[in-house]
Amino acid sequence: MNLDKIIREKSLYLKKHSIENPILEIRLFIKEVMKINVEEQIVNNKLLIKKKDLIKLNSMIEKRARREPFARIIGKKYFRNIELEINNSTLIPRDDSETILDAYFSLNFNIEHLNILDLGTGSGALLISFLLELPNSRGIGLDKSYYALSMAKKNSATYNLSNRIEFLCCNWLDAIKIDEFDLIIANPPYIQTNLISELEPEVSKYEPRIALDGGTDGLDSYREILGQIKKRAAKQILVIFEIGYDQSNKVAKLMKSSGIINIRVHKDIMRNDRCLSGVFFIK
Repeated sequence: MNLDKIIREKSLYLKKHSIENPILEIRLFIKEVMKINVEEQIVNNKLLIKKKDLIKLNSMIEKRARREPFARIIGKKYFRNIELEINNSTLIPRDDSETILDAYFSLNFNIEHLNILDLGTGSGALLISFLLELPNSRGIGLDKSYYALSMAKKNSATYNLSNRIEFLCCNWLDAIKIDEFDLIIANPPYIQTNLISELEPEVSKYEPRIALDGGTDGLDSYREILGQIKKRAAKQILVIFEIGYDQSNKVAKLMKSSGIINIRVHKDIMRNDRCLSGVFFIK
């Protein structure tokens, strides 16, 4: 079978399974397996596919037809100009989450040697991106999952950050001295429990539920994190949360009641509310 034939046949197959951009995804699978970029595929569309490569491609395409996410099939995802490896315990990093970084840089929060705490670090996407863009910064990433942390450690080593980054397995702020940090970032689970089954199969079936389920109203994790900050923090700390597009008022209310001031809403590229920032203030 040549490139042209597999692209034509399998794109129709994926389209029947409700994949929005089947031709592009198949070309990217080919790029992954055969190390041929899209431009070369177009020019050499009659190139014959080796049997071993065809077996790999068919396996990938079958997984995608079952709505397994593209990034999970190939085991990696691009985020903020870096490539990150992922596993079944890590949420796939999404472009929306880059809003946390954009929010920080819009605030002109001028601390030269920034200490960052990343709650629910997953693949390490946010913390690694912060440390790469702020070369004098250091950080700790927390996660409940040892398997997620193993991937975060591997990703940080890829970018030579091992001497500036640590990872700990614990629940949110347990076992952490909050006042050692200037910035707390978090993309906590914020989907209402009863809505998870209504999400796209790529999310509902293949993302770790622990990274999605925010409880009955989607706000359980915010309450727990903010409660610990209010109880244990004794200095001013900048806090930036990712939120669901319709949660800004509710999360802002929780932040305000926890002693956080100067609360701002930050929108993602689609102009949806995506992050809230504020400063924990000691009276």
